[in-house]
Amino acid sequence: MVVETATLPPESPPAEPGAPPAGDAALLSAWLAARDAPCPICSYNLRALRTPRCPECSAPLHLHVGSDNLRLGPWLLAVLAPALALGFDGVVSILLTIGVTLNPPVSPGEFQVVLAILGTFILLAAASLAGILVLVRKRRRWNRLSVRAQWRIAAVLFTAVGAGHALFGWLVVSRTM
Repeated sequence: MVVETATLPPESPPAEPGAPPAGDAALLSAWLAARDAPCPICSYNLRALRTPRCPECSAPLHLHVGSDNLRLGPWLLAVLAPALALGFDGVVSILLTIGVTLNPPVSPGEFQVVLAILGTFILLAAASLAGILVLVRKRRRWNRLSVRAQWRIAAVLFTAVGAGHALFGWLVVSRTM
């Protein structure tokens, strides 16, 4: 079995601000010596590149390892659902609290209804915050999922949070009118 090894050149300070270190430039040049690779900005073929800048558009370049699973779209959709819910539930809870404080319900029955609605909004806000924390904590596990699975989970989560809030809104409106 043949194992390729790469010796890293010693790190030296960048030649100009924002430019990669000289060692990175050498690794990039070595990697592109016999490979076709497009510039990520202008798609110019970088084969046999000698400097860490695209000769076509002058964009600074560097060599890195990436993964197709690191997609921002599904992650943002998954986090956006509980974040929107947390914002909405938090604002409604604050407004209800101010409203009840400034204009308290007359009868105990009205007070119980308002208290139940306020409690439910606070509970929904807490559940949304917990969902965000779980998503942030399990980010590495999320990144191991296929991109397709990430999109499915994000879409289901977004739909479930929206449907849950719509159902609760419908229940509140139908019970109070």
